[in-house]
Amino acid sequence: MALKLGSPTSERLERILIYGDPKTGKTRLATSLTERFGDSLYVAADPGADGLSSILQPYMSRLRVVSTEYPKGKPYTPTDNPHKDAFVVACQDWVGPGAPKEWTGKEPIRTLIWDTMTATSLAILAYVADSGQFSEKAHIGLGQPGGVEHQKIPMQGDFGATQGIISRLVDFLFKQPLHLIVVCHSTYDEPREGGNVEGGPATAGKATVRSFPGKFDTVLHLTRRSAGTSATGGISANSSLVTAWTERHGMWSAGIRSGHPTNPMPRLDLDADPQNFWKEFDRQFLTTGKEVLV
Repeated sequence: MALKLGSPTSERLERILIYGDPKTGKTRLATSLTERFGDSLYVAADPGADGLSSILQPYMSRLRVVSTEYPKGKPYTPTDNPHKDAFVVACQDWVGPGAPKEWTGKEPIRTLIWDTMTATSLAILAYVADSGQFSEKAHIGLGQPGGVEHQKIPMQGDFGATQGIISRLVDFLFKQPLHLIVVCHSTYDEPREGGNVEGGPATAGKATVRSFPGKFDTVLHLTRRSAGTSATGGISANSSLVTAWTERHGMWSAGIRSGHPTNPMPRLDLDADPQNFWKEFDRQFLTTGKEVLV
């Protein structure tokens, strides 16, 4: 095995996981980055994400979009393979000689945003179940075999295989010479034999709720709260609705690896333009969080 030597002054590539309930601004936060993140490859995996409706206008020009969603207007065939498609994106040379020719003359991208890994996981889970590689005789089928509506209900082996695929996919994403931001929906895992409920990112099933966040240096959990009210009973104009947590709260996983003995920014209320989070993130962590793993 080759060793990669580093120094404490080497530039750190960010490995960030953002997760939360629907409509908590995950995509908006992931794309409203400060200048140091540069241009981004935006992997639109959620249905309709390639429409960019959740992204603020000032940051549109920084994005180069690739969609892993099933192509619109193209007949579906069972041979479509989201497993392969995901790894093509993860292993593509995006900044070297293999970069798309239409990017010639543009600044190299510096960040890869995957939105969402939850959608990718579910698409791969359905593909694994339909392929019949695991528990073939035990699968329950819905719809007419051979028809576009036909699907097989995933079994335990399918979930295990998909979880392994997603873990390996992220490992390949980490090999990219880019900042990485992975977006997920949220879920929770309640152990069958006692123990505590654990909230975290949703992939395929709940087995990775506890392990998946450990892959990332920074884990952000977004929560939405009720707006404050003004003296006249209306919504307060300065009341932020969304909070980004960088520290565990209740059952929800969050955290950040840095050079600080304690976390100076355990939570932050987001502005309508959530770049305020990244400015504070850079201020608190950019000069201290430059550890290099060997």
